[in-house]
Amino acid sequence: MKNRTKFLLALAASATSLFIVSCRKDAATVHSGLLSEFINASSVGKYLVTDDSNSVFKIPIGLTEATGQPRTIRFTVTSPSGAVEGQQYSLVADSIVIPANTLVDSISLKGIFSGYAAYRRDTLLFTITGGDVPGRESYTTCRVTLQQYCHANIQDFLGDYTRCTDENNSVSAPYSVSIDSMIPTGPSSATLYIRNLAAGDFGPYLRNDAAISPGIPVEFDWSDSSNLVTSIPSQQLCDSVLTYGPGTISGTLSGSYSSCDNTIKLNYTVTVGAGTFGDFTTILRR
Repeated sequence: MKNRTKFLLALAASATSLFIVSCRKDAATVHSGLLSEFINASSVGKYLVTDDSNSVFKIPIGLTEATGQPRTIRFTVTSPSGAVEGQQYSLVADSIVIPANTLVDSISLKGIFSGYAAYRRDTLLFTITGGDVPGRESYTTCRVTLQQYCHANIQDFLGDYTRCTDENNSVSAPYSVSIDSMIPTGPSSATLYIRNLAAGDFGPYLRNDAAISPGIPVEFDWSDSSNLVTSIPSQQLCDSVLTYGPGTISGTLSGSYSSCDNTIKLNYTVTVGAGTFGDFTTILRR
């Protein structure tokens, strides 16, 4: 009987010990589940940098579960496009503290307006590198693109452009074009008629050429503020291109335009019966 009692006591002690170990293991598992992460890791943030000292872009970052104490998350920033801190952007620090009992806070990124030319676009890659909490797999990086932006009305692009150039294998001498008329085609699109387009390489035109009358219609689209697009429908350019006969102009890659300095970039090709002259880029400047 005494042996049986000792056996039952030993068994109970063993079970209690296993229970305690199991509880400790479960507690450790819960604690190890605490991870840091970028909330929008799967998407690319688009930061339109305006000429405003209060301009700031928030990057959400946080924890997989709230804790009763503050947690520090460290990160690094790299730029495959060559953006430099202090020239194109600025940050307060290379870490952020998530307050106690809080899941999400945000990194404040400030773009530097003067650090961007009209068509420059940069990419910043934020990566969680350490701190109090390890990063959650597949959620440790976040991408943000930056570009200069100004609010503008499409009618601001009407008028004369006196410093225009055509580029193929070389850059033409500067010449002038004019945009005299505009037809709305939707809530965020319009067609602008450009007179004397591509004259640097294919002019001078005659008065009755389509390039002069009514001008070349170019489509402008601003449905995406981070991607202001131009395109040229296929159409007649003039009755004779450099003595090769009637010529056609048509868009190749989409072009773009800048609402900050009123410049316009157009991509197109010119063809005649004998073939194409190749791909050209024209930039219209005031």
